[in-house]
Amino acid sequence: HQEARKLQDQGLPVSIIIPATVYSARVTDSGLGFQFRKFCQRKIPFLVRSQYINSYVDLEDIATGIILVSQQRNAIGEEYIFCNGFMPTGEVFDLFEEVTGLPKPKRELSLSMASKIAFINELIARITGNIPVISRELLANMKNDCRLNNQKSIKELGMKYKPLRESMRHELTQQYEELIKRGLVKSP
Repeated sequence: HQEARKLQDQGLPVSIIIPATVYSARVTDSGLGFQFRKFCQRKIPFLVRSQYINSYVDLEDIATGIILVSQQRNAIGEEYIFCNGFMPTGEVFDLFEEVTGLPKPKRELSLSMASKIAFINELIARITGNIPVISRELLANMKNDCRLNNQKSIKELGMKYKPLRESMRHELTQQYEELIKRGLVKSP
């Protein structure tokens, strides 16, 4: 973002796209896809701040938005937030449960307790070369809700976002079927 701003300041024709947390059946190694895969593998034993609200965007909506930005001359020098909507973490895990039939974690830890576990998790991840299931950076981001405003992309670009809950359920269902097919999770 800062590098793109520098290019804009130099007079280059740059538009900045700011996506919310991306979800897609094709994105399984980061963000929501990573979290869902770990849930399916039963590697998430607790929730943290189930009422925390985060913003999400479908990968296909990002692609549509990029095309719309590229077609608009007046988009040069502008910033656009792409976001289908926002949802509390607890509801995201309700969707995980709905799609897989697996129960969501019943325990909820405080941020301070989760931070201690995250520290240990990060150490183990460094040793094993894996991505930590929970990190202190993630927890720091969860201190304040994230409700991104997509109105500029709707008004200026004519973006039409898919309904969040239905499109997320669709993508998670596809991801779950793919994880089963690839043998990364067990079929219920």
